Amino acid sequence: MCQIPAGLQVNNVKFLPVVNPFIRAIGIPQQFEPQVKLNPEI
Repeated sequence: MCQIPAGLQVNNVKFLPVVNPFIRAIGIPQQFEPQVKLNPEI
């Protein structure tokens, strides 16, 4: 196994860094924002 140096944090984010710009570009967060303001439990 690979040793992780002290003080280094490793997170498995899978595909999120690649997909996130596309999700924002097509406006998905803006479509859900009004609904979340009306119902914060979503």
